[in-house]
Amino acid sequence: MFNNLDIVILNVADLEESKRFYKDVLGLKVKNESANWVEFYLGETSLAIRPEPEELQDPRKVKWGHALAFKVDDVDAVYEHLRARGVHFLVKPRDEFYGRHAEFVDPDGHIFSITTPKR
Repeated sequence: MFNNLDIVILNVADLEESKRFYKDVLGLKVKNESANWVEFYLGETSLAIRPEPEELQDPRKVKWGHALAFKVDDVDAVYEHLRARGVHFLVKPRDEFYGRHAEFVDPDGHIFSITTPKR
């Protein structure tokens, strides 16, 4: 029924601010772009951002329902690189049972996890 995860779509408050964050701060390459959509290359899956559709707007602005997790070669190096660019980290690099881990947020409060798995 489901073959693979094709696109992860994040609703954002300010498309241009979020585009700058993902492109300039995180260094993702733009795949497709229109007035209400920016899609970035991310391996076999794309990451897309769009203005929050009116019918989905929630006055509570709940963001805790999900987190996107990325494998990286060196959590500490990525942490230092992103922290130098002003990225806000919720969890500083630390060792977990599955590897080294940290978490940060984008301008809309979406949570991102970065992990270097144990070898």
